[in-house]
Amino acid sequence: MILKLKVGALDLLRVALVVLLVTANPWISQQLERSLIRSNLSVRQTCPVLANVPPVDAIVLETETLTRSGQPYRPTRQIERSRDRILAAVREYNRQVSLGNSPIVIVFDRAEAIDPRTNEGTLLRDELVRSGIPADNIEIRDEVGTVRQSAAAVQNSFQRRGLTNRRVIVVADDIDSPRAKLAFEKFQFAATPSSPNLNAKLCQNPTQEPIEITDILPTAEAMQRTTKVIDEFFTLSYYLMRDWVTTCDACD
Repeated sequence: MILKLKVGALDLLRVALVVLLVTANPWISQQLERSLIRSNLSVRQTCPVLANVPPVDAIVLETETLTRSGQPYRPTRQIERSRDRILAAVREYNRQVSLGNSPIVIVFDRAEAIDPRTNEGTLLRDELVRSGIPADNIEIRDEVGTVRQSAAAVQNSFQRRGLTNRRVIVVADDIDSPRAKLAFEKFQFAATPSSPNLNAKLCQNPTQEPIEITDILPTAEAMQRTTKVIDEFFTLSYYLMRDWVTTCDACD
């Protein structure tokens, strides 16, 4: 049996195919991601700091639970999807230790798990301890489910500990890093963004990278990244409308 489509349905199918090919193109997804990051982080101000991060009071780990709020509470799965961020936080901690500094590492939990042994905060702490960070240097803040709430929770921690310098490293995903930095700056923190590949996405000149055939072949991963860029664009717009973030006047 031959499936017959009306002219209108055939046009919609063609449009859907074009959208699919564009959004799944790795080169396009990379350009969209770089554009979003560079629109909200100043290359001139941020890149020198990324190369030489000064001593900070705390390293704040923003997992996917916070940056992509509204998801079902699945600690094990979300930690696995945030593995690169955890490694980035460990790398930042080791860099601070090499400077003779011993910052606290702050992680968060939505406190929806029945068994505290399997909630996200505890699992994150265990992962960080296995990576060499002392348990005494790790603080878990409960009932935190968004980036804005995490900034407020860190402010409370600083007040309780008597920390006045308000210097933090905020570890998030590449795409989420601008919003995380701007949200913490709204609470008067001197926030340095960090993510697994932020230096490459923000500081390196993309025109110097050669385009290979694999950069234009559609992939599921590229579509996922494009979807995250679109989602982050609307999330950041919402934060701006609610005045939950500062504006980056010096951004390129």
